[in-house]
Amino acid sequence: MTRRILLLCWLLTLAPLVILGLAALRLLSHEQERLAHRERAAASELAGTVAASLQLVTEEAEAGLLRALRDMPDADLPDSLRAWEQRNPLVRTAFLWIPGQGLALPDPSSGDTAALRFASRYEVFFESGMAGGPAPESSPDPGRQPTKTAVRPLRESRRQFQQWNKAPASGMAGGPAEGWTPWFSGQDFSLVGWIRNSAGVVRGVEMETMTLLAQLITVMPGELPPGLTLVLLNGEGQILHKAGAAAIEDAVRPEIAVPLDPLLPHWRLGIRLATGGGPARSSAAFWLVAGLMLAAFAAAILTSTVLLTREARRRQREARQKTSFVANVSHELKTPLTTIRMYAELLEDGRVAEPERRTAYLRTIIRETQRLARLVNNALDFSRIEQDHKQYCITRFDLAEAVTAVLDAHAPRLAEAGLALCRKLPDAPVEIQTDRDALEQCVLNLLDNAAKYAADGGAVEVVVCRDNGRAVIEVSDRGPGIPRGHEALLFQPFHRVDNSLTARHPGCGLGLGISRRLLRDLGGDLQYQPRAGGGASFTILLPAEGAGGAAQA
Repeated sequence: MTRRILLLCWLLTLAPLVILGLAALRLLSHEQERLAHRERAAASELAGTVAASLQLVTEEAEAGLLRALRDMPDADLPDSLRAWEQRNPLVRTAFLWIPGQGLALPDPSSGDTAALRFASRYEVFFESGMAGGPAPESSPDPGRQPTKTAVRPLRESRRQFQQWNKAPASGMAGGPAEGWTPWFSGQDFSLVGWIRNSAGVVRGVEMETMTLLAQLITVMPGELPPGLTLVLLNGEGQILHKAGAAAIEDAVRPEIAVPLDPLLPHWRLGIRLATGGGPARSSAAFWLVAGLMLAAFAAAILTSTVLLTREARRRQREARQKTSFVANVSHELKTPLTTIRMYAELLEDGRVAEPERRTAYLRTIIRETQRLARLVNNALDFSRIEQDHKQYCITRFDLAEAVTAVLDAHAPRLAEAGLALCRKLPDAPVEIQTDRDALEQCVLNLLDNAAKYAADGGAVEVVVCRDNGRAVIEVSDRGPGIPRGHEALLFQPFHRVDNSLTARHPGCGLGLGISRRLLRDLGGDLQYQPRAGGGASFTILLPAEGAGGAAQA
């Protein structure tokens, strides 16, 4: 009887535990799916930002080539086109078409192999008069093969415009026009730019695709968050460039694809997310929870609930931080790019006649470029530090001289922000041995914070001195200071008091965290103290000699 009662009690205890474990496992799986959805949304936003940058590079390349074509004088035009083709790596072939004469450059009648191949590739282009008409339509499905979809319209155009075979001049005649036409010939894809004058003479250029690809690669991110892989695919699904550590075969379609139409028909920017571990991880968590519950009965219920709640909150917090970081970085990159492009277009179009305004616009472009470089450097340094790949170059120098150089370079920017710069530097040199670039980056991050948040205080004070055998840099301001409750989180990555895109002060929450990590790697530290009378005071501490345990490059 006693054994039956014990068995019944064991079953009555085990059944709720199993049900609760299954319910907890279901909640965990749902949480993983939700976090995966957030990660996918962040990856989609990143792909859209990079795709916009690729299209901007392509537009600038096309505009530059057409501008060069447009500026060429009619006198000695063939020689000018040949010379341009030789010196410009973006130009694969420069051509000249004359009504009544046909293709004059390159001349197929010369017997040159390159000229004959060019004439063969663009036979239908010139016969159909497509330099003056619309480009062939591209398929809306990015997974289809471009060579098959493009050949059919070309053959139809050839039959439709047979009259140009008899009178080529009539096909290319018409008023002045210009543009770009994506062209497929067999397996080859090219961008063809052309300008037709009032006499029907067409000058044009075939862009070198590999050179364009090299320019596109420069704007693709060099490093990505773990688990993300960014690929640039052509129309046949072949990988042209990959950013990220994961290996992807050409035949594998990306989970997220952003088409680059109409500038680059059939080309796509794809993102693959790290997979694996979902069901296996859920199963392992289930058996772990079940084992704990079988071993500890009621105590296991409380333990499992606490562990699952902590894990869910931690993942939710990490997902929010990653999502906020990607969104803020995208916003921070877009803002200076928009300003640079706007002022550059105004200067290019000649709309600014006053020299003072031109100088002011150029200064703005330089300032926004420097801001963009600082943001990218902080993001790259954070990634290297997190992966323990950061290298340091240890040298001996005068700390006061180094700080003076940074203050002199950025004093105008601080003045524009409304901050007066107060310096207290020693007369005697303060010799230290550390990484000068890393130290200057830390000082610059502190000055940036003062410019963002303490502009209402009217002044920022920088003090360099020695204290108990250590070199000290103190940066103080009269801003609002750090709100209570945020001091402990001040140096954590991604932490910001206001983390929304509509925050008054832009930023990504990396500067202070990176600065402290850099200084601690160099044997120093970064500390914060509220300033008496209001404001904030950050102190950089460095050993007067030696460099701690930093690795030398």
